[in-house]
Amino acid sequence: MELSAIMDETAKGKKRSIDEVVQEEEKKVEEVGEKEEKPEDSTDNPLLNLKFSANQSILDDCERCNAMFKFYCYDCILPVGNITDQIPHVPLPVSCDILYHPTERRSKSTALHAKILSPELVSVHTFPDLPDYNPDEVFLLYPSKDAKNIEDIDVSKMKKLVVIDSTWQKAKTILRDERVSKLPCVKINSQKTLFWRYQTVGENCLATIEAIYYFYREYYQKQLGTYNGQYDDLLFFYTYMYNLIQNTYKQQNKKFKRIDGWLKE
Repeated sequence: MELSAIMDETAKGKKRSIDEVVQEEEKKVEEVGEKEEKPEDSTDNPLLNLKFSANQSILDDCERCNAMFKFYCYDCILPVGNITDQIPHVPLPVSCDILYHPTERRSKSTALHAKILSPELVSVHTFPDLPDYNPDEVFLLYPSKDAKNIEDIDVSKMKKLVVIDSTWQKAKTILRDERVSKLPCVKINSQKTLFWRYQTVGENCLATIEAIYYFYREYYQKQLGTYNGQYDDLLFFYTYMYNLIQNTYKQQNKKFKRIDGWLKE
């Protein structure tokens, strides 16, 4: 069960009542995670202490494709209904490009959250239709062997951050493209994920929106000093689903079998 797959409340093109959609959401949450276990994450994870500027749960039609979604349409990458003034807007210090492999489903993406929350500064590109980036001012967020931490680079020269939002295997295809491979890589400090989707590469492998959030948080700390929640709203949708799943399992007294220790007391 992926983040946006839970948030997507109807099949594209099918119209249903809000009650039916909400019932389906609750059913999907109940069915999450009938797989293996994974090590528990830290109880002092900084993502558990975020400061949001809005707290809305909106369900409506996409004005372009007419499908019903909560918050946004992941096909059209647009907010649904009249919610533009009701969801957070995040002014980012540098722009961000999100790269997708054409065979990846957008419903699996958490990076799209950044596009909805900062539409003027976040762009989405599908491989191989990519811009020709200038490696002197564009950095790739990727933990390569040559990647540098943010504190070790001159961020004043940075004009754009590029992020690949694909599986590790498909990301390699994008990485081999000269327009991407020539970019210097930057990495964030090691963090523990709060993502509810089971994966085998370790608890420090973050959901893409988590990685984007931590990058801008570290960028702010390097440039301006003490961080005080300036980019917490990047995790608005992500944390909504985290809390939804946590609360649903607790209320129904169910064990989250996918990840041992993921449910908080």
